Amino acid sequence: MKFTPAILLAALTLPFVSAAANAVVLAPTVSNSAGTVFNTNALTGFQTSNTDMVGSVVTVTFAGGGTSSAVWTAAGASNTGWSLVELGDTFSNPWTFSNTSGNAITGFTFNGVPGNTTFDIISSPDNSPGSAAGNSISNLNGPAGLAVNVLYTNRLTVGGVNFGDEFTLMQFTFGGGGLASANSISYLTDTDNASVAAGGITPGVPEPSTWAMMILGFAGVGFMAYRRKSHGAALRVA
Repeated sequence: MKFTPAILLAALTLPFVSAAANAVVLAPTVSNSAGTVFNTNALTGFQTSNTDMVGSVVTVTFAGGGTSSAVWTAAGASNTGWSLVELGDTFSNPWTFSNTSGNAITGFTFNGVPGNTTFDIISSPDNSPGSAAGNSISNLNGPAGLAVNVLYTNRLTVGGVNFGDEFTLMQFTFGGGGLASANSISYLTDTDNASVAAGGITPGVPEPSTWAMMILGFAGVGFMAYRRKSHGAALRVA
């Protein structure tokens, strides 16, 4: 058989066409937690695109151990065996994560702090000033039977106020054996940007519950030290 350019192109794209053809709508489990709190003095506006997230870091975890990281560029993030791509406004354009590694992938994280990027997960009301409508995970497509858990964490406050809609870290976890090689998922999720002119994303003030736990911890340490001191004094008297 003569291998014409058209035949070669079809052969190269066949695995990806097959993976796309087998994709079905998935129902992820989505949650959020405060995690490590960050702060920004202002968000930039109502629209964030792929080029606005440059500097963010994507880290992939493989089945059996091992991780791989890459910095987000205008073309997305990729390393040997995987890629995460999003083009255009994140509110309405899909993200695509692909596994070409030859091994299963158990999950990945997107850390927006280095790129002054944050995930807006609440569609209404707008909540954080300058955020407009957000979007948690929606339109998730992937291999049939794949269990997907998505956690938004590391909360972002705006001007020191927690509005409940902004998180700087998105974590995907794939159930079972993970996302098999030659497979991909696509989904929608919305992002915003912290204003670099206003200081970008910086470490925030711990939440009241975190302060309470820290105070209880210090009190516990102090009490144990007091008990040891009192016990030692009693032994010396005896």
